[in-house]
Amino acid sequence: MADVMAEFFDGPHATPRAAESGPVYLGIKNITDDGFLDLSNVRHIAESDWPKWTKRVTPAIDDVVFTYEATLHRYALIPEGFVGCLGRRIALVRPDQTKVVPKFLHQYMLGPEWRSTVESRVISGATVDRIPLNTFEDFPIWLPPLEHQQRVVDVLGAIEDLIENNRRRIEVLEEMAQAIYREWFVHFRFPGHESTTFKDSSVGRIPEDWDVFAFSDVATFTNGFAFKPSHFAGSGWPVIKIKEMNQGVRPDTPRADPADIKEKYWLATGDLLFSWSANLVVLRWAGGEALLNQHLFKVEPLKEVPMVFLQHALHSAIPQFWARAQGTTMKHIKRSALTEVQTILPNQALMAEFETVAGPIVRLSMDVIAQNSVLAEMRDRLLPKLVTGEIDVSELNLDELLGSAS
Repeated sequence: MADVMAEFFDGPHATPRAAESGPVYLGIKNITDDGFLDLSNVRHIAESDWPKWTKRVTPAIDDVVFTYEATLHRYALIPEGFVGCLGRRIALVRPDQTKVVPKFLHQYMLGPEWRSTVESRVISGATVDRIPLNTFEDFPIWLPPLEHQQRVVDVLGAIEDLIENNRRRIEVLEEMAQAIYREWFVHFRFPGHESTTFKDSSVGRIPEDWDVFAFSDVATFTNGFAFKPSHFAGSGWPVIKIKEMNQGVRPDTPRADPADIKEKYWLATGDLLFSWSANLVVLRWAGGEALLNQHLFKVEPLKEVPMVFLQHALHSAIPQFWARAQGTTMKHIKRSALTEVQTILPNQALMAEFETVAGPIVRLSMDVIAQNSVLAEMRDRLLPKLVTGEIDVSELNLDELLGSAS
């Protein structure tokens, strides 16, 4: 590794005071398992504190940042315009661009060969594992000529660009559907609201013909199965955990034989999932046949509630669930929260109209999510073979590859 590093730094061993705005304090949570920076939820530091926390190094475009303790195998490239500092348990490699294309180095570090190299050198502590930074420069790396590196980057970059564009489409589509829900069922500006009379309820003033129910009364919440290592096999259906909810099925997703698992834990495209531990997320599953792991609820509507309505009602109630979350290291909600948190149910005609308006948006979002899963699987399959030279990149037809994923 020393041959490709112009500079190498680890982050501070302390935490700066938080600020409402300002430069980003880059934490482990801001680097995703699949190699992206997620800056949707960041800790800020004050502008006046920034020089102190960047005294050793200021992250710059094309630096590779990675986690070296506790949560390992997360790598990301610093994008243009990033203003921030390294956080605890984060290290930075500044590539020597006369020897390595930064994006190639990033892709290589995401691959199984580098993962194997790291795993063989990890130091296991009493509470967490860590990469020994004092010997990091001695870690071996396979490095083809720059021209080959750039071709690999071009191929994998085209796939990643499509994935990123799709991510933005998904965000826009989801916000569209959520905005309609808020307009109709939070602000009460639904079709025909001008002539509606209101009544008092336990959640405030609501339309006269609407009702208030606990979520436990409008849906069933099936907690996932507690899988053991003996259940996992090299084939079968993927086991869906919080990680797969966020990133889809990956090569390292464990699989199990569905014949060994009760049908109530089986998943199909369109099922509504709600993670109740670590990170409260509500989404429609778009990945086909799968198995439900514990810490996730499969949610099925009662009282003739359309799935699209239930999905957005749950999403809208996340702040109320968070207010009841417990735990210090990993927050979670108890099942009792499903009885405590209430939602409003409009009349059947309005819920059906919401299904007509928002349903196509949700289904399009699911289609794009499914396409991203195919693209991610393609990238993950190609990445190790391209970066190690097992596949000759000059023989790939990129247009044909991308066309097969649409």
